[in-house]
Amino acid sequence: MLATHKPMLKSENLRTYLAPLLKQLPEAVCPFTSFEEVASSALPTAYQHLLDHSTDMTSTLRKWFGEEISIRVLRAHREGNVYSRCVLLELVKSGRVVEFGGIDIYLDSYPEAAQRLILEEHEPLGGIITEQQIPFVSKPYCFVQVSNAVLDSVLVHEEGQALFGRCNKLSRPDGVALARIVEILPRLEA
Repeated sequence: MLATHKPMLKSENLRTYLAPLLKQLPEAVCPFTSFEEVASSALPTAYQHLLDHSTDMTSTLRKWFGEEISIRVLRAHREGNVYSRCVLLELVKSGRVVEFGGIDIYLDSYPEAAQRLILEEHEPLGGIITEQQIPFVSKPYCFVQVSNAVLDSVLVHEEGQALFGRCNKLSRPDGVALARIVEILPRLEA
């Protein structure tokens, strides 16, 4: 199901939406200029299916690749009730990286059991939300094209080819924010 999202953003809004990822990485590694906002209709078909929807990314990637998803936390820190981390999502059997992302998780929006699972860092947030049966709404804010040599190497694909991603917000049905996420996908076959 295609998600509805806000119209194209001005660069300062885009910087705000990219904050869960950008604050995790030095500017020299992942400069803001690496990101360009694009319309959903401009995404290649495979990316459009994987990015423009109103479900969680973990289950979407699991269905697309037909394999369970694991998490590798690269960086994490907690400031009050906001738990931020920079992660790779990988296919369990092959080890292939299928997402690079930054996420701000609002711990006080989750039941205690889910908070513990999040902080243990053993499974992706989407898996925890599903397992704990937490109702949520997923709402992409925008889609981005990424040109960055560091991300090219992390996502194991040829330098110079565009990567695509989205800035997304997960909320409870009552509107309380669960997480703000930047999700960048590797090169995909159409």
